[in-house]
Amino acid sequence: MMNGGGIKEVRLRISGRTKDRRNAEHLANEVEALYTNGPAGGGGAVKRVSEIVSVCSVFIPREDVKQTVRYLEV
Repeated sequence: MMNGGGIKEVRLRISGRTKDRRNAEHLANEVEALYTNGPAGGGGAVKRVSEIVSVCSVFIPREDVKQTVRYLEV
């Protein structure tokens, strides 16, 4: 989000690929340690190990993304 002086929030997605589940779980534990020992105020972390067939990452032009904020009562 840009507001006057620059970027106010940055999200980081970390993923890895290993040859076996044991190493994948070790990698997930290291990422979780980074989150829990890093700066305060994180938005949450999910530690998950799963088998995948393929991954495709793409960039979407900023002008094609409509940003909205909704506050819902719970």
